[in-house]
Amino acid sequence: MTPPPWRQVYPKPGQPDAELWGCLNDAAWEARAVSAPLESKVAGLIAECEVDVDRFEGTMVFGSATGSDEELATAEQRAQQLARAALAEYQACGGR
Repeated sequence: MTPPPWRQVYPKPGQPDAELWGCLNDAAWEARAVSAPLESKVAGLIAECEVDVDRFEGTMVFGSATGSDEELATAEQRAQQLARAALAEYQACGGR
């Protein structure tokens, strides 16, 4: 089932983590039939959605690279987990 557009679900800025998840779902749906290695898809979804959410928020929430190395690594790991989960959810849908 097609996910709702994330900007429809989150019409106002202020929830960047939830917005990232929604964007990753949208992007995973769009990429469901793309034939590419999983790691490439994950990286592409994260890059696309971090930029989109940063623009939507009006600040560099994800692209600002603030925090300790540990905090940044944790945030990146979480984004990778979310992207993989979104891709797994829609992978079986193929080109439908």
